[in-house]
Amino acid sequence: MAVKSKEARLHIKYTHKANEWFTQANKPKNISLGSEVTLRCSAAGYPEPSVDWYRNHVRLKQSDGIKFLKKNLKITTMTISDNGVYTCRAKNVAGVRESANRIVIVLTVDLETSTFRPHLLVKPFARTIIDCHYHNARLVRWKFNDNVDMKLLELRDLYTTLSNGSLLIKKVTSSEAGVYVCEGVDIHGRSSSYTSLVTLAYLDDLTEDSLEPSRMSQPIVVPIGGKFDVTCHASRGAPQPSVKLNDYGSSSNNNNNNIVVSNNNNLTLKHAVESMTGTYVCVVENLAGIKNKSIDVVISAPPIIKDHPLSVRVEEDEDAEFRCRVVSSPYPVNKITWWFEGKPLMVKDQPQKYKVDEGRGVIKIKSVTPLDEGDYACAANTIGHPVVTSINARLYVERKLKFNPTPSDFFLEMGHEGKLICQADGRLPPQIMWLKDGVPQNNNNNNNNFMSRDGLLLFDRVDKSDAGNYTCIASNEQGSINATVSLVVYVRPRFKIPLPSNLTMRESQQLMLHCVATGDPLPTTSWQKNNNPLVSNNRIKVLQNGTLVISQLYMEDFGKYTCNARNVGGVESFDLHLQVSSTENYNKLMASDGSPQSGPTDGQTNADMMKTIIIAVCCGMAYLAVVISLTVYCTIRMTRAKHLRKKGKEKDGALNGSNSCSNNNNINVNDTAATECAGLVPRKDLELSSSISTSSYNTRTNNIDDYNTLATLRGTSHLNLFSSQLHQTILPHVPPDRLYIPRHKLHMIGMLGRSHYGDVFVARTDHLDLTTDVVMVKSFLSKTEVNGEQCLREIDTFGKCHHKNIVKLIGLCADIDPLFVIFEHCEWSELRNNCYKKFQDDLKKFLHASRDGMLPLISSNQMIALCGQVALGMEHLCNNGLIHRDLAARNIVINAATLEGKISCPSLCRDAYMNEYFPLNERLIPLRWMAPEAILDSCETSASDVWSFGVFVWEVYSLGQIPLSTKTDDQVLEGLNSRENKLNYPRITLTSGYKPPSSTDCPENVWQLIQACTTENPRLRPRFCDIVSSLYDLTYETVVNKPDGFVIA
Repeated sequence: MAVKSKEARLHIKYTHKANEWFTQANKPKNISLGSEVTLRCSAAGYPEPSVDWYRNHVRLKQSDGIKFLKKNLKITTMTISDNGVYTCRAKNVAGVRESANRIVIVLTVDLETSTFRPHLLVKPFARTIIDCHYHNARLVRWKFNDNVDMKLLELRDLYTTLSNGSLLIKKVTSSEAGVYVCEGVDIHGRSSSYTSLVTLAYLDDLTEDSLEPSRMSQPIVVPIGGKFDVTCHASRGAPQPSVKLNDYGSSSNNNNNNIVVSNNNNLTLKHAVESMTGTYVCVVENLAGIKNKSIDVVISAPPIIKDHPLSVRVEEDEDAEFRCRVVSSPYPVNKITWWFEGKPLMVKDQPQKYKVDEGRGVIKIKSVTPLDEGDYACAANTIGHPVVTSINARLYVERKLKFNPTPSDFFLEMGHEGKLICQADGRLPPQIMWLKDGVPQNNNNNNNNFMSRDGLLLFDRVDKSDAGNYTCIASNEQGSINATVSLVVYVRPRFKIPLPSNLTMRESQQLMLHCVATGDPLPTTSWQKNNNPLVSNNRIKVLQNGTLVISQLYMEDFGKYTCNARNVGGVESFDLHLQVSSTENYNKLMASDGSPQSGPTDGQTNADMMKTIIIAVCCGMAYLAVVISLTVYCTIRMTRAKHLRKKGKEKDGALNGSNSCSNNNNINVNDTAATECAGLVPRKDLELSSSISTSSYNTRTNNIDDYNTLATLRGTSHLNLFSSQLHQTILPHVPPDRLYIPRHKLHMIGMLGRSHYGDVFVARTDHLDLTTDVVMVKSFLSKTEVNGEQCLREIDTFGKCHHKNIVKLIGLCADIDPLFVIFEHCEWSELRNNCYKKFQDDLKKFLHASRDGMLPLISSNQMIALCGQVALGMEHLCNNGLIHRDLAARNIVINAATLEGKISCPSLCRDAYMNEYFPLNERLIPLRWMAPEAILDSCETSASDVWSFGVFVWEVYSLGQIPLSTKTDDQVLEGLNSRENKLNYPRITLTSGYKPPSSTDCPENVWQLIQACTTENPRLRPRFCDIVSSLYDLTYETVVNKPDGFVIA
């Protein structure tokens, strides 16, 4: 179907040159006094032009004797005053045109019209005469522009009035151009005036547009036998200039029939030959002078290669040159370019490499390399003809014996693998040998390194003794070369004195921050504030040992302070956030933490002292009231606890039978937790403080009097409501002497990372009677309600459970903020000289270390045993009505000596494993490990922990890879509804690139277990008791007498 647009009109605005004429009755011989005369003006244009009439260059206006009839002028009664020169002007929006013809009307006074010229066009600086001869006039007067009397102008010696009345202008310039008025007076005193317009002749210069085609900057190239047309257009001038084309080339062209000149301004070359090459000139001429413009025409001949380039052989790093001689038109009509291996050589992109003479056909290649070896050819490019290519010439490069690249000093980290690289090139592959201090390095004299054929000197474990000067020697039939480099063995910077990440100080106090680092070479330290270099002054100084001293703190000193330790091994840094409070705010802060405030100063008035006394008395009374209330409250709780214990003992047998997973049921002790989410119904979080289940009380082993003692302690330690809830949660599960650990008994060793609600670090304490003095501490920095519930839930989970495969909750440190929750820590370390050198992080990093070759590759039996240990721990949590919610390899700690795994919950979601958590509904969740119902319906049960356990087993058999790693977090979230999130069969990929042994592949039974655990329907997932049984049978299926538990083989 065609669609037609609206009509549009094109309006071209133009004017024609105006023409005037008399009617037959109005000829000059019939004009007389009293007669009627009509003057007509013919003008055309679009829009229709308007016409004005002028007499002696003065515009006429309509009056009684003058009428305007459209474009015509009608004089009703001719009088002596109507004598003069008449012109008409046509005007519209396109411009103005004046009539070329001027009408002279003469009455009474007999003017010699044959010699009078109303318009004179004069050559600049020429002499001219304006004729104005009256036969019966007694007086002739001249005027110039605005009625200037010529008598005055004659004094300038430029004008002379002749005897017949004519005016002589001796030199006409722009000052003399204008309107001259000749006035004649007869014997009766009647006068008549006539005007003569004097203008200067002119001629504009020729431009590039004066010639077609317009190519003035370079010659016109026409191939032999071709055709060419050129046209010359006249430039503007007055009078109208004449145009002609001249051939300034060979004189033989003048009689050539193939050259045709038409209308003096058009030149045509019919059949071009080489003799037509030359310069053609466009000449424009008029009264003002002559202007010309030339155009060069070149008739190009087809190129012929006379001398082809020849092959050359040069040594590496020398210069090579090729020559190619071509017979054709001269440069730049013919250019000679070069090709390399069948492709154009881009010489302009590498001016330092190639030097090309396109006119002579010479190319010079500087400092050739083996990459320059190949076939070269020249190409003749003549305008108007096809490209002609020469025969290929070969460049042969004789390689030198040299290092590629030149060896330089090496820096290797002590205790790690390292290698020295030496590579050399030559005509034949050279033999490479390493020397250290003149001693050859090979496999026989040093067990820590060996020589390989490709010039690598490998170190299994770099030691300080490996440092020194090494010489690489490369030799072949060309000779031998050597290069000596230095091997520097370094130790990366490490900080000796750890500092807290957050520090609050009082204004005007002195601050001293130690930045002491060890390393080899000894690192240099520097300080930054808010990521900018710290500027020292009289108040802020950095000592030579790296300690930062601020003699007096100001409020503007708050911010982030960073200490950087740097050596050749890299940069190590730590950040400290400093908060500076005023004295009043600092005292309030200390009071909220339980620290005593300073007493009144001497400057206080008596009124202030009285207020202080009243406040102290009131506080004392309030304190007594609180103590009495707590005593009553604790007595009521103890009575209730005794009653619940009696009731629990009566039902102890029934509870134990229901807890056993061997009865093929999965009913938890806590009936509420066991029956929640049946049919994927969302539930609320477990109540942690006030809704402790009956079964949890039945498992208490401590005396209720001890609880009363601890409750009293809580009342006197200024703990907030949150601490009170924590106390109620873990009170039944933690011995009284381990519940509260003083802050000064904890000594931080190193930071593990950041969790949901605070920092996680490793500390040493001598307060507990444990097999090890190292503990894991989680600080509670966040005060939000959501994070508070998470912390309470975690403490409730680990406080109720006592199992060898679950990390034990030891106690709290709550004497001052922030609150510290203290857990058992599994060691993986070396104790040398009573210095704790290294601590273990988690199973995730253990798997990565096995995959990267830092540890021996974990076996399939070890994998099954680890999974079985975690399954036993999860079974215990399930039987106690608890849900973990974040089961993954990152939250499993491992003992390197026994490879025993324990369930923990560092949840380093804001630091080490930030990329494994996803923000959803204002909280961070382990998206790739969570069951669909836990994400979509917020329904978290033991079945959702089974799903996480299946993903955990997949992690173990893939050596710590991230599940669904090919998808982004958003794609994983979208795949929950479409049920596209399916785990692939776990494959182990070692960092070294070697294929692991087939014994480490995931067994078919384990793969089926993973698929069963990650079933969409939670009711179809296996129970943890079934999982433990399956893994137990799989581990010892060939053993007759099965051991009790999972043992690492």
